[in-house]
Amino acid sequence: MNLEFIKDNTISYIEKRKRLVDIKYVYRNLLNIVEKEIDILNDKITNECDHEFIYERDSGPYGERFKVCKKCRLYI
Repeated sequence: MNLEFIKDNTISYIEKRKRLVDIKYVYRNLLNIVEKEIDILNDKITNECDHEFIYERDSGPYGERFKVCKKCRLYI
């Protein structure tokens, strides 16, 4: 996306703001689509995986212990 218009002094501040808001909503919409697709893929991976769980621990002195699949990284 071309943002050269920001430096253009012939365009009003109102027009610049409008263009930037439009760009923001385009990217926000794309991000929502990407997040939904990632969720769909996560569900498919989780459902198709032959889970092999191991125990891991969060880093730090009081890290929690949890089970995670070695293959798909599903954690419980």
